[in-house]
Amino acid sequence: MKLKLYLEKDDTGYYGLRCSDLFNSFWEGKLIFHDVFEHWFEDTHKYFKGKYAYNISGEIVAYGALYYYVEELGLNNRVPYCNLDKLLVKDHYYKIVEAFKDNYYRYGELQLMCNVPKVRKSIIELDNAASELWNQLNETIDIQKLYAAGYNKAILRRLYHYGYNLAKRLVPYDYNNQEVLYNFICDWNRFTERVRAEDLYSLNYCDAVFNITKRKGIVSWTCRFTDYNKSILITEKNIKHLFIDNFYYD
Repeated sequence: MKLKLYLEKDDTGYYGLRCSDLFNSFWEGKLIFHDVFEHWFEDTHKYFKGKYAYNISGEIVAYGALYYYVEELGLNNRVPYCNLDKLLVKDHYYKIVEAFKDNYYRYGELQLMCNVPKVRKSIIELDNAASELWNQLNETIDIQKLYAAGYNKAILRRLYHYGYNLAKRLVPYDYNNQEVLYNFICDWNRFTERVRAEDLYSLNYCDAVFNITKRKGIVSWTCRFTDYNKSILITEKNIKHLFIDNFYYD
C-alpha cells in the first residue's frame, strides 16, 4: 500500500502533512498514523474513489479501523483505553449534529456516501456503536432529514465494520505487528519534535510517500520525503537518527 501526503502550510498558517486541502495540516505521530493506517483508503481503494472519497463516511470507516488497532491488536499508545465504542459515538454524534445545524461539513460531503458491501460477520461492539449513534441522531435531528442525507443504522453499521476489516487485512493480528505500529507512533512523535515541518518546507520538500509492505503477515514501512531535486528515505531503523541536517543538500 502506498499513500502520498503533502507537506503544506494550511489556511491557519500551520505547517505539516495532509492528504487533501480539505483538511488542516498536522505534524504529530498519532495524526500521521491516523492518515497512514486508518485513512489510507481515501481516493485509493475501489470503494472510496470519486464522490465516495473525502466525506463523513470516510471518518466513520477510519474509526472502525481505529477500533481494530486498539481493541483487537492491542495498540495502547493511539488513544487511552476507555470504552472506545462510546468514544466513537460521541465524536461522530457531535460532528454530524454540527454539520446538519450548519448545513455544511468541512471535510467533504455531508451526504452519507456508502459503496461498501454488507457485513458478513458482525462485531457486537460495532453493532452497538452504530445503534447508539443512530438513536442519538434520531433524538436530535429530524429523521426525514437523516434519511434524505443517506443516514440509517444499517449504513452506519456497514461503514464501522468495513473500516475494521480493512485495518485487519492491512495489519494482520500478530504481536510483532502491534510492536511495529507502537514504534511507528513513538518514532514519528519524536521525529516531529526534532524536525520542524516548516524547516522541511523551506528546503522545498513537498510530499511524503509512505509505503506499507507485508512479509509473512508482518508489516513494515518506509517513507520518502521528496523535493524537486532530492529525496530522503526514512525507515524503521534510521528514523531515530535523523535530524534536520540530514535533509540539506550535500
